[in-house]
Amino acid sequence: MAGGVGQPSAVANVLGTSPNPPWSRGHWQWVRTTAKVYTGKRSGNKRKPKGYKVSHRTNVVTASGFLCIYEVTRRSSLCSRVGHRLLVIAAAAQGANVVVDYVAHPEETTALIAKLEAAGGHAVGVQADVSQAADLHRMIQTAVDTYGRLDVLINNAGIENRTSLLDTTEADFDKVMAVNLKSAFFGTQAAAKQFISQGGGGLILNISSVHEDWPMPGNIAYCVSKGGIRMLTRTAGVELGPHDIRVVNIAPGAVSTPINAATEADPAKMKALDAAIPLGRMAQAAEIAEVVVFLASGKAGYMTANTVVIDGGIMQGSVGL
Repeated sequence: MAGGVGQPSAVANVLGTSPNPPWSRGHWQWVRTTAKVYTGKRSGNKRKPKGYKVSHRTNVVTASGFLCIYEVTRRSSLCSRVGHRLLVIAAAAQGANVVVDYVAHPEETTALIAKLEAAGGHAVGVQADVSQAADLHRMIQTAVDTYGRLDVLINNAGIENRTSLLDTTEADFDKVMAVNLKSAFFGTQAAAKQFISQGGGGLILNISSVHEDWPMPGNIAYCVSKGGIRMLTRTAGVELGPHDIRVVNIAPGAVSTPINAATEADPAKMKALDAAIPLGRMAQAAEIAEVVVFLASGKAGYMTANTVVIDGGIMQGSVGL
């Protein structure tokens, strides 16, 4: 079982018609129906979340395969290959503008764009490879050129090779690191520079895995990459806090996506996996997407430099001896 959701990338803006955020009393105003901004005053030297809009938010989602940059309720975000397309479609339903990144199969990007527009969003495609820093910068620039700003980056690219320490080749290791960790590192760097340049703070969501903490023998490069994501999130969150930029990890357990297709095709493996999960089943991609949407909605504005685990309790399992 591999945690995480390695699927096509997408930029997700997920504000829209949410209820009032926790800080709405006093200085903060939540404007839902007019798609305007909610702003706040500072009390003393205490910083409040700032610059977040109910609409016109631009999100970039990075991923191996293709990336979608879209504006949820006109907020700008960049995401890399979100595990399953449900996140970007949900965002589009709230009025997102999306830039879809792809490495190959432009026809899949065209089909996804049609779905996003049918859901109520707007989308364009851009060919890019998230393992290349220059392409990450170009994706972010596309979001800025198209929508005027970037508000959220979602790093979700993920692959694995299922090899042990003794069997992993240098090429195996480099490929996993380039897609899983390098893309997140330089995507975070590029987004942070854009956030600082435009002002108003920003949010970076890294799709990690329970294997940032939990060993998975026979899949060592993947585990190492996710451990790197864990410390990227914590260190970048501390470094970027003074700029009102937050960095949060999302660590799924076993999720029903193509990265776990081989496990799902084996009844014996599925029986053993389900027995190890206190809730008795894999997660669906939509259940991960809902948490991503919540974190990007502005309701979690005091969270940074930490990990949200969504694993059905598997990491707390015990043989009961």
